[in-house]
Amino acid sequence: MKYIEKKVSNEPQTLKNYRESTANATFKGFGDTGQSLKKALLEEQGHLCAYCMKRISLKRSSLGRDEQATKPMIEVEHYLSQDEFPKKDLDYTKMLGVCNGFSQGDIHCDKSKLETRLIVLNPHDKEVEILITYASDGSIVPTKQTDEVEHDLKLLNLNNENLKKARRDAVDIARELLIKQYPVKDWTKEIIQKEIEAWSVKHKKGEHLRFRPFCQVAIWFLKDIKKRNRYPAK
Repeated sequence: MKYIEKKVSNEPQTLKNYRESTANATFKGFGDTGQSLKKALLEEQGHLCAYCMKRISLKRSSLGRDEQATKPMIEVEHYLSQDEFPKKDLDYTKMLGVCNGFSQGDIHCDKSKLETRLIVLNPHDKEVEILITYASDGSIVPTKQTDEVEHDLKLLNLNNENLKKARRDAVDIARELLIKQYPVKDWTKEIIQKEIEAWSVKHKKGEHLRFRPFCQVAIWFLKDIKKRNRYPAK
């Protein structure tokens, strides 16, 4: 999970106009003209799901599920339940862009969470990246507030086997990129830090700036190399 810097200035004008000009306005009544809301969330989040860090986009899903086959690969999630907080359902600062919630038979993210409130894992809170870390098998594990974090991870089903494999794949990609660019014997602390920075920023793809999928897992892997001093001293 990655911290998302939420800015009111990123709110699309269409949402703001609807909220301010429509009596008893609700999110269900909002017509996302030109998909401006989803586009704003994509740009803000670097085209990653707010919960699992899979790639999300306006492209149509190819999951093969009848109910998903014609939907964009992004959905709007309300961090605060619309049922529990109806007055917040048009609050842009509480909205997230998430994936369709399916991975080869597993449901996860908002599809498994439904309307249940998360306790501590909030992508809008900088603390979210400190509360979790990763294991070599691709699992997300708590670093503190164990019970609360474990509750949220289970609710989001972020440790299903498909997502764990995707995280292991991200580590493999980070390793392969490192080896490809630098012979192992030439790895230095500065080189590892450079790779960490490369995974920490958005990269230009066409007209969009995007983070690499599962970037925080790759960053964890690289920081672990750096911490364990697994490179030759200069």
